[in-house]
Amino acid sequence: MKTTLFRLICIAILIEGSIFIYNTFQEKKYTPRQYEGTLIGMTCGDTRSYNEPIDTWLATGQYKAHSIQGGFSKNGRAPHYGLFYAFFRMFGDTATAFDLLAAFQLGMRLLSSILLFYLAERITKNTRIAWISFLVYCSLSWVSLYTPRIITESLSLSFLIIGVYFLIHWLETRRNFHFVLSAFILGYVGCMRPFLLPAIAAFAF
Repeated sequence: MKTTLFRLICIAILIEGSIFIYNTFQEKKYTPRQYEGTLIGMTCGDTRSYNEPIDTWLATGQYKAHSIQGGFSKNGRAPHYGLFYAFFRMFGDTATAFDLLAAFQLGMRLLSSILLFYLAERITKNTRIAWISFLVYCSLSWVSLYTPRIITESLSLSFLIIGVYFLIHWLETRRNFHFVLSAFILGYVGCMRPFLLPAIAAFAF
């Protein structure tokens, strides 16, 4: 058990860490404008709608974002994702918060990769299939592509896997803690990415 976990951690860090570093290097080389004073946190199309309401709230006490037409007329998107930015904003400026959020997303991706192995092993009762699932997920560069980006895609996918892991764990142990934790995580995923609710319902039933 401990040997397997150690191997999973090492392999996940090696594969996903390498992809993360490579993607960051390439993006900084070809799209430097998307790194607004950050080291690893990458902004893109929807980033402003997540962080701007938080920055406005910190400056004025009002949770609002700029509209396309100008002025303040909408509340941004996926405020539950913005809460993570708000937490990391406590430790520095916007660039610092973006870097910390990107690092957090990488950590959650590593954790979800490891839990995916145990999830696949429990469902299939086959260690070989679990290893294949783990290695394929770790190697999916298009999934890792979103890890440094300050948008909901990476974190919602990681939380989905983590939530399903605890759901399956609850079905086996019937411990209330696992049920509550699973419900909270999957509910949070639904708040960040509402269109994933059908998938969450499918896992639950």
